[in-house]
Amino acid sequence: SHKADFIFDSKTCLIKVINEDVIYTTDNKDIILKIFSSSVPKRTFCAKPAYRFAFENGSVLNNIKFDSEIAAYLIDPLSTEYVIERLCSENAIEYNSSDENADITVLPLLCDRMSDKIDSLDMTSLLTDIEQPLTEVLASMEFTGVKTDTDGVKKFGEMLTKDISQCQDEIYKLSGKEFNISSPKQLGDILFNELKLPAKKKTKSGYSTNAEVLEELRPVHPIIDLILKYRQLTKLNSTYVDGLLKTVRDDSRIHTVFKQTETRTGRISSTEPNMQNIPVRTELGREMRKFFTCDEGKVLLDADYSQIELRIMAHICGDKNMQQAFLEDVDIH
Repeated sequence: SHKADFIFDSKTCLIKVINEDVIYTTDNKDIILKIFSSSVPKRTFCAKPAYRFAFENGSVLNNIKFDSEIAAYLIDPLSTEYVIERLCSENAIEYNSSDENADITVLPLLCDRMSDKIDSLDMTSLLTDIEQPLTEVLASMEFTGVKTDTDGVKKFGEMLTKDISQCQDEIYKLSGKEFNISSPKQLGDILFNELKLPAKKKTKSGYSTNAEVLEELRPVHPIIDLILKYRQLTKLNSTYVDGLLKTVRDDSRIHTVFKQTETRTGRISSTEPNMQNIPVRTELGREMRKFFTCDEGKVLLDADYSQIELRIMAHICGDKNMQQAFLEDVDIH
């Protein structure tokens, strides 16, 4: 065919293709890869899983002309969700929710309508030159994954477990009894009823023991520092040791999912697990970063834009003094 509109379900490895109102459905991997690698112009909704499927099978996804999910995000970045049924409602397209082929049936008209909107908003270049190529890049990043030193993470976890146990013993010694340190109710009872520390806030379930309250109580009793340390250690161990180890695959890599349409600001987010949330503010937290490595003969590169928002502001507003400051590498602040 001279064109193809398709929807690919990565969970079932099923593709539905529509051409001139005829729907073709298959879960045959060879046929799917043949469709993906062909030079036929293609439109779809959510291309990233299709790119990743192609990469995982040593193939490519060629000639994506329009991704209606990415277009929807550019048109309305404040939306809470991007699903075909809702987009049809917003674009005055009839959608039969009882039809199992509803999504693929409406896709051609949805792509047409949204393409017109993108053109009218003068965002065609943004879509085709930046956002859609980025989808392929993110898919390749997910497929490649992040090499992880699992032995190092395990040893770090053992060290944390030892420190947690020691910290716990010291807390019990100062409080005069054993209790569940992770229970706000039990902790509140120890701090404010047993040790008679000045209570700051009270909730329906008891005394508040949040970080703000504990920070204010630091000078009052040495147990507070230990409790804050205990929380830090247990958080590191559960979230960033046990949690990350569960996501490491047989290739010793973590394959996170990058979301292109999640944030309102255009930033990329990361889930399953969140690789953009590895601790950095504490010395112990920074230790975690050492366990993300690269293959021999390669390096990890850390790069960041310099004052990018202010540079964009200088460009948009046309302030000559501000522009000159950046051109001369002056400290703008």
